[in-house]
Amino acid sequence: MLSTNIQTLIKDAQQIMKSHNTSSLIGESMSRAQSVRPMSRGEGSSVVVLAGGRGRRLGAFKPFTTINGVSLVEMVIMKLRQIVPEVLVVTDKVDELRRVVCKYGVKVVEDEIKGIGPIAGVYTGLRHMTGHRAFICGSDMIFINPRVVEFLLKQNGDVVVPIYRGYPEPLHAVYSRSILPIIGELIKEGMYKVSEILKFVKVNYVHEDQIRRYDPCLLTFFNINTREDLEEAEKILNRIDKASRNPLSDVSMLYHLLSKGKGLMAKNVKDTR
Repeated sequence: MLSTNIQTLIKDAQQIMKSHNTSSLIGESMSRAQSVRPMSRGEGSSVVVLAGGRGRRLGAFKPFTTINGVSLVEMVIMKLRQIVPEVLVVTDKVDELRRVVCKYGVKVVEDEIKGIGPIAGVYTGLRHMTGHRAFICGSDMIFINPRVVEFLLKQNGDVVVPIYRGYPEPLHAVYSRSILPIIGELIKEGMYKVSEILKFVKVNYVHEDQIRRYDPCLLTFFNINTREDLEEAEKILNRIDKASRNPLSDVSMLYHLLSKGKGLMAKNVKDTR
């Protein structure tokens, strides 16, 4: 029987493709796999997806970039809306994004401050959400693990930040609405790196070993910055598809396939350190 982690990966990929009536990435055999437990919808919490980024290295606006006909931002939304009752998408391309994500029932909010990077999206998202805290991530994290997010939302702290390869991941983290005044002051002072926030609030750092309990391959941190990253993401989806077509696939081999390749292990977002 497939592990819960692998079943979740397969189920998420299957949901993405079925929602668009395109060729399923997941074989019919997996439709008979044991279902994973239902996820609770976190009361008092929201999700904020940052759909900015000019994508200079990628050569395209990241949120609208597609894999197998599905945009990156849609893939992220479809995973995260399982967890909480409210998902907000913060962007500077409001009209275009609304046309893409209107069917998902999410709220699209325009960046209140332009040209200062992700910290503006964090600030805007916290201001407009109804929850008292939010999980915040980028729109290019298409392998984000819902169980990791659930785990982070249950932890205490003004900010809950996972550590990956020795570095904090502030764009895969939980933020309390109560720190809005601090973020506002940082912006006024011209301190635009998201990592600056961590110096002035109570931070709960969650170590990599704790994340591995829910995501042994740490795919949740995978993000897309270049064409090579995009190609690697497509390969990963195809590997999941190929391995899952055989219901007797060896789980250790599937883990090996998922863990193979330099592009698989996530890169920290350059401008957040």
